[in-house]
Order: sequence, then structure tokens, then C-alpha cells
Amino acid sequence: MAERGLIEEGIVELERAVELNPEMGYAYLQLGLLHAISGNLERAEEVSRRAIELQEQLISGNEGLHIVGAYSRLGYVLYLKERHQEAIDQYRREEAFLSSSDHVLRERALIEVHQKMGAAYLRMGKPEEAERQFKIATKTFESRVARGEDDPFTRYYLACLHSLRGDAEEALKCLKVSFDRLGPFSKRRARTDPDLETIRALPAFRELLGEGGPRS
Repeated sequence: MAERGLIEEGIVELERAVELNPEMGYAYLQLGLLHAISGNLERAEEVSRRAIELQEQLISGNEGLHIVGAYSRLGYVLYLKERHQEAIDQYRREEAFLSSSDHVLRERALIEVHQKMGAAYLRMGKPEEAERQFKIATKTFESRVARGEDDPFTRYYLACLHSLRGDAEEALKCLKVSFDRLGPFSKRRARTDPDLETIRALPAFRELLGEGGPRS
């Protein structure tokens, strides 16, 4: 449901799932993100902390499948709460966890980690450290693309990165790819994402969302 942009409906289903299976780590991960997007930051923080517990125990609710990303989920919630140093601390924990993991999503997760750390540093008035994180994220992304590994989630994070850098053209290009492949979900998220605030008023952005008329 969430991938179709039905955030609230997805939350209901996932809340039911974790009620039935309190060790369903992947469901907690998704709940953390969906609650964050919907604006319920308190519940987002609560379920993200539960996801961390399960990640540390290497429990996912699915035999043989370990989860990653729980620290990042909490980091994002803290970032939205403008608790930027605490957010960075969580992203650092995710980075350390991933360094010892061979999870199939490791590199994709690291792109998110470094993009969001850069965003937090930027909010803290540390542009040099922010750019250092952005360069790591960009290099990892380019390496994945060179191997033929691309996905709409990573493109979304690159759009955020370019937006924060002030590169509207590249941000919009990445968003288009993300919207083309994961339209309803990415569009719902983009409408309120603080990392996209530099491009939100642009006619081209509204057109991508399907909210404006065609450009002349």
C-alpha cells in the first residue's frame, strides 16, 4: 500500500502486523519511515527504537533475513525533530553496523546514511563536513550505477543531495527517475521533505508531481 502512496493505509496494516508478530523487524523499519512521512514523529521514534533492538539481535521476523537501516530510521526521525547531532550519532551507528555487514542492501543503505549526515551537518552550519559526506554518497552511487545497480530509492536520496547543494537541475533529474519507478510513494514523501525545500516552489517540481500545467 505504501508504495502506492497510501501511507495511512500502510500504517494500519503494518501496525497490525507488529501486533501479531512483535519481532517483525522489517515491519518496524517501514513503520518508522511511514510515521515520519505522515508527521507522527513520536510514534516514528518509538517504532524506530524497537527496530534498532531487533537489528542488534539480528532478528527480522523472516528466518535467515537480517535487517539493516534501523539506526538510519531513528536518525531521520531525529533529523525531522531538528535534533541534528543526535541524528548524526544514529547515522554513525548505522555506518559502523554496515561496515561489518555483507547485507545485499549495504551500499544502498550507505548512500542514505551519508546523504542524511550531510544534510544534518548542513543544518548545523558545517558546510565543509556536509560536502565531505555528500561526496562519499555520490561516489558510492556512481559506483553502483557503473555496475548496473540502480533503484528509485537511491535516486530519491541523490535528489535530496543535489537539492541541498543548490543544483536544482540534477535534483529534478533524479526525482524524475524516482517518480517514474516509485511515483505515488516518492511524490507523497517529496511534498514535505525538508531536503527538497530549495526546489519545491519551482514549476518543474510541481509539474513532476502532476500539480502544474505543462511548461511553455
